[in-house]
Amino acid sequence: MDFKLSEEHVMIQQAARDFARNECLPGIIERDEKQQFPLEQIMKLADLGFLGMMVSTDYGGAGLDTISYVLAMEEISKIDASVSVCMSVNNSLVCYGLEAFGTEKQKQQYLTPLAQGKKDGELYTGAFLLSEPEAGSDATSQRSTSSVKLAIPISPAILMCCKASPGNWLFIISFNSPSFNPNLVSSFAM
Repeated sequence: MDFKLSEEHVMIQQAARDFARNECLPGIIERDEKQQFPLEQIMKLADLGFLGMMVSTDYGGAGLDTISYVLAMEEISKIDASVSVCMSVNNSLVCYGLEAFGTEKQKQQYLTPLAQGKKDGELYTGAFLLSEPEAGSDATSQRSTSSVKLAIPISPAILMCCKASPGNWLFIISFNSPSFNPNLVSSFAM
């Protein structure tokens, strides 16, 4: 088995490494200390096509493979965890879910600008919400339920959000109510 990276993989890895060193590293301590959202860096990630790396080109993504995505994530994560989390949430949790399970209308309306990271020239990314802080990043540890009968389907109120900033598209996870199917998790788009 040949584990050598392809020429395209090496090129993507190097582009991500250069981006992390040149765009993320300067000012990282100050951003972290001030708890600032890395807006400038995320906008530049969008320009590189790194916010929809594995999304089909039919929906504005780069259409790359998982190895390309992991290589880019690894290089950016070495320098700036905040930027890499934004990249990861948008690619893995939000874009993947929409592309795999969304309707064609949802893909056209939401996935295309999410994969491009911009809508009307402004940052447009997805965020992952859990309904309770005790669950941390483990969606299977939550205890809240959803109901198809409610106008507002989440109970209790959403308390934890990973990577939200103004104007984001929100991806909410909740267990189904026992009367519906308690073994399944539902996703809501807001």
